[in-house]
Amino acid sequence: MSIGSVFLTQIAGPVLLNNWFKKHNGLALGIMVATGGIIGSILQPAAGNLIADVGWRNTYFILAGGVAAIVIPIILLTIRFAPKDKGLQPLGAEEVTNAQGNSEPQVISGVSFAKAKKSTAFIALFLFFFIITSIASFSQHLAPFAMTNDYSIKFAGTALGIMQLGIVVGALSFGILADKIGARNTAIFAMILGVVPIIIFLLVPQSPAMFIVGVTIFGFITSSLGTLGPLLTSSLFGMKDYAQIYSLAAIGLAVAGILALPAYGFMFHLTGSYNSVLFVVLALLVINIFLIIWALVGKKKLLAQGAWEEVAVTTEAPKEAAVTAEPKNA
Repeated sequence: MSIGSVFLTQIAGPVLLNNWFKKHNGLALGIMVATGGIIGSILQPAAGNLIADVGWRNTYFILAGGVAAIVIPIILLTIRFAPKDKGLQPLGAEEVTNAQGNSEPQVISGVSFAKAKKSTAFIALFLFFFIITSIASFSQHLAPFAMTNDYSIKFAGTALGIMQLGIVVGALSFGILADKIGARNTAIFAMILGVVPIIIFLLVPQSPAMFIVGVTIFGFITSSLGTLGPLLTSSLFGMKDYAQIYSLAAIGLAVAGILALPAYGFMFHLTGSYNSVLFVVLALLVINIFLIIWALVGKKKLLAQGAWEEVAVTTEAPKEAAVTAEPKNA
């Protein structure tokens, strides 16, 4: 599941949005993740009720069939890799098109893939991806965690639905914050905020109200997986070879899913409690703060080495263009 889902859930969206949005990229990513949260807030409680009524196997097939019926036509009919495939320009592209349809070259800056993958900044980013996914993976264990605290499967489904609403608010908030205060500060804030639900789960897990508060805030942190990773990548390495760098770093997402999900399960079975898992997640949040700082130090080294380059790219203008377009600031 981790290997297959990472391409759609973590790689395709950010790469597409970075192609289509040169302006308000953080907000666009936030909206994308928030949309998933809105849908999840409906599907999670519905899935909980379906599991209670028809069992988890039938529920899995019902959800899979519904998703396939909706997603596959959307991909085939509407998704295009880049704006030029539709005769368009990215939102915020710094380009002026004249009446003849000629265009000035757009300057794309950043670190080359060859130099980026050998840098300490990339190592820190890869580990950040691995750890943030490991943290977010605990959301898959929230339902059994709820039931170990004597909550029903329906309550667990409702709680996870509310968590999806937290994802909506968190995704939009982190996207806007990243545009305002930068990806680094937003990421550090997210990791500090993540400590709050872990403390709640450790100290007062049997309070229904506090449990709901905990899963809602944890939804905030889960949303950072879809927003902060792509934004940190572009902040550290620019847009020159963004797709290649992000795709390689995103291997950490798949690996984390493969390792963290069963690891948490084994820890529960060995100890009979999720407390050990919660302490691990708490430690991972702290480690990620140091990784963010380390990544920024690595970026400064790349800048000092002159690894940051600028490349002029001429994007074909729409053939229908008959008037001079207004220049757009990225």
